[in-house]
Amino acid sequence: MDKTAVEQMRNTPGVGRPKIVCIIGSSKFKDHHMGAAQRETLRGNIVLIYGFFHHVDKVPITSAQKSRIDELLKHKIDMSDEVLVINLNSYLGESTMEAVDYAKDLGKPIRWLEDPEPPRNA
Repeated sequence: MDKTAVEQMRNTPGVGRPKIVCIIGSSKFKDHHMGAAQRETLRGNIVLIYGFFHHVDKVPITSAQKSRIDELLKHKIDMSDEVLVINLNSYLGESTMEAVDYAKDLGKPIRWLEDPEPPRNA
């Protein structure tokens, strides 16, 4: 097998490398994000997580910092094979709705913690 074929196989989810799952949802649900990350890791997936839970941790951030965090999330979605939405009680905030739309536009498969397509209620 030539080097290109080996590289393609190594980069194919489920063949040569684990699936990459990006977990998105309101930072209000930190415990659910962490629980989902643990479950996905135990399933053998690489997990990309929000990484900053300012609502729960009560860390004030500026609008510029919030914008940068949202931009980083888009890069994580770009890198992922699949998106898992933490939509506890069907809640989707504005940033999460934008991230879901972004993932859909890229054709990323989307899984939901609850309900297959929850009502939007920012």
